[in-house]
Amino acid sequence: MPTVTPVSMEGYQVTHAGEHAAFLIEHGQHATDEGSGWLKLHVLSSYGSFSYDWRNVGPTPYQSFLAGLDQDYLMRKLMGPDAFMVDKEASLAAIDSYFDSEDAKEHWTRSQVSDLKRALHEVRYMGPMASAHELVRAIESCLVEEFDSEDGVTLSETLFSLVANKYSHAADGIWQNLWPAFIDRLKADAEIEAPSRVRPRMCA
Repeated sequence: MPTVTPVSMEGYQVTHAGEHAAFLIEHGQHATDEGSGWLKLHVLSSYGSFSYDWRNVGPTPYQSFLAGLDQDYLMRKLMGPDAFMVDKEASLAAIDSYFDSEDAKEHWTRSQVSDLKRALHEVRYMGPMASAHELVRAIESCLVEEFDSEDGVTLSETLFSLVANKYSHAADGIWQNLWPAFIDRLKADAEIEAPSRVRPRMCA
């Protein structure tokens, strides 16, 4: 027979700047370790739905644990690689700057550098790039020169090392627009009431 177990869940609904999210929290203590807690966070938002299961958050109250998270850690846990996207302009600027350096002159000829800079100019007018691989392929597809290096340095490796990432629209939107109000309300409620099963509260 199926087993049905009630789950204690606390919920907060946040709306701001035309975006919204329901932050749903499941939490409890491990039966075998009284000083150790577990926590599940579900984010159902206009940016998408994400969740993560922390199997052990130690003795720290879950409110304090969540309030202490930084953007990089939280978004990596909730979204994985989808938390980031290629920063095309920053990447092209870094590549352009590197190929002006003395180090680049030790590996590539003046003709190769000139061809690479021409390719960068063409790629700037292309659309957004979803990944580092897409950006590097776009640059390489615009090249005319052969880029074999006598000292074993490959162009692809060099380009990949210079690609810069930034937070995705969802990761930045949740963190900037919705997370602060959620954490402020969570901390305020923790001072006046114990977590309980309630309907989602509205946070302005």
